[in-house]
Amino acid sequence: MRRAGLAIACWAVALGCGGKAELDVGRRGSSVPTPPPVARPDAGSTEPNPRPEPGPDRGEPEPPPFEDPGCPPVSTLPDIEDCDPLAVPSGCPLGESCFPFVSYPTGPCEVERFGTVCGLAGTGTQGDSCISEPCAGDHICVSTGRGTQCVRLCGFASGAPNVCSPGLLCLPIDIEGFGGCL
Repeated sequence: MRRAGLAIACWAVALGCGGKAELDVGRRGSSVPTPPPVARPDAGSTEPNPRPEPGPDRGEPEPPPFEDPGCPPVSTLPDIEDCDPLAVPSGCPLGESCFPFVSYPTGPCEVERFGTVCGLAGTGTQGDSCISEPCAGDHICVSTGRGTQCVRLCGFASGAPNVCSPGLLCLPIDIEGFGGCL
């Protein structure tokens, strides 16, 4: 009874307004129409975007603004290339191996330096920890999800031969032009 009264009321409102009722309240399981999407300005729009409401004050101070240290222009330093770790022979004296390196900046105006040097090789190979024992020739010590490990050195340039074991990929490391089998 109540349902019939609601249906009649909706029908009367629809006819009284001269419009069309969008919702059939007389049928069970009928879906309610979804409202149209709200138009929002896109990234290229000149309309101002509404600012989000500020969150609760947590008492955290804002970080200080960036201050330019005023470094003078730096010309790129030449790389140190004593040998080629991917070549046979590498160019190192007998008993030494060629290792790539990166020298990280220690001050705000310094730049990274990359290069290769000859040095005594250790015995660490793929997956061995390089904390206590240096890596063997053709390997390099990198920081991984399992700590610092020796990984096989590989060329990260197009056309470089794939020297990685099955299941490993030659992925970039911090040293430009070289990768590690990870």
